Amino acid sequence: MVKHPTQLLIAAALLAVGLIPATAQQSRIERVKSFTENGITVILSPAENKLISVIVALEGGLASGETTNPVLSDFTADLITSSGSKQTPKEELRKFLARTSTSISGEGDQRGMRFSMTATRPNFGKAWNLLAEMITQPAFDPTAYSTTLAA
Repeated sequence: MVKHPTQLLIAAALLAVGLIPATAQQSRIERVKSFTENGITVILSPAENKLISVIVALEGGLASGETTNPVLSDFTADLITSSGSKQTPKEELRKFLARTSTSISGEGDQRGMRFSMTATRPNFGKAWNLLAEMITQPAFDPTAYSTTLAA
């Protein structure tokens, strides 16, 4: 599964020099499905490995009319993914990530925020629920957030 534009470029280069057979590449492309669920576009690219990776993208920044500090989303995404959720404190989150080799990260730019998660198949359900909790019910202190922004 191509997770990053760089991987797509590498795959295209390997295909061009003949290191990846064109039929294998075409087969992977044909398996990619796209559908909309509750207003959210989902692109599914089945893989045969034991890891599942997802990226949740939220429009924001300039696209949402933010003009005073359009890179605020990077700070916010990092804060969300490092603070846990109201149901899962930061320490419990850290233990789960370490115990299950799950990774959750966030980044933002002028167009919005992206949250990335990679988990093993057996841990995907719990990891997905944690990511959803962190996005919808973040645990960071709003006062500390406002103080940091004012600095």
